[in-house]
Amino acid sequence: MNLLESLLPKVPAIQFEKFTIDTEGKYPVLAIDILRTATTVACPHCGKNSHYIHSYYCRTVQDLSICNFHLKLNLGVRKYYCQNPACRFKIFCERLGPEIQVYQRKTNRVKLEMQAIALKIGANPASQLCQKLFLNVSSSTLLRLMHSKKLQKFSTPRVLGVDDWAFRKGDNYGTILVDLEKNKPIDLLPDRTSETLKNWLEAHPGIEIISRDRSGAYAEAAKQGAPDALQVADRRVSQTGIY
Repeated sequence: MNLLESLLPKVPAIQFEKFTIDTEGKYPVLAIDILRTATTVACPHCGKNSHYIHSYYCRTVQDLSICNFHLKLNLGVRKYYCQNPACRFKIFCERLGPEIQVYQRKTNRVKLEMQAIALKIGANPASQLCQKLFLNVSSSTLLRLMHSKKLQKFSTPRVLGVDDWAFRKGDNYGTILVDLEKNKPIDLLPDRTSETLKNWLEAHPGIEIISRDRSGAYAEAAKQGAPDALQVADRRVSQTGIY
């Protein structure tokens, strides 16, 4: 199991029991049974160590696929009595390290893999691609992973791109702001009114150039919110040419 142990997520104080292979389902599944071997466990709420076991239960966690096998980890987890009389949690479950978080059905590394795929191609196609990679996940779960990603902090861009985008095409529109020098979206505004964009520009001084479409609301917002910025409008196309 040494080679297999090196491929699995880092969980402290574990012992491999057995593994089984099931090839009868939609795709082959490799299930690995793992037991915890720690003799004492700290209460996650008060920090006091305890060795009084309350009960056992099995926790199933999905991990990255291995050699075209869907990988399931069957973890034998214990509940303990807390030995601190002042702790309001009399019974607690042992923790499995940072890689397998509380209540999660997937390891952190498989969630990051799925999240990266979904952010690149979208939830529905990502769900289909994950099935090909032997990762069982729905498009709804991928959407939750996409929404859980923390946005990176951005500095005020020198060249700002402003355009509208559709929450729902033909019904509900917002405004997308792009750092054109870094070619990265930096913010989404809930509508495309001049007041909302003006307030954003006033809160982020230092913009030198604003590239926008020919919306009058955007022109007015740029004039009021960033009066010193140079405005560059999209070219307008007609039957006689571009002007």
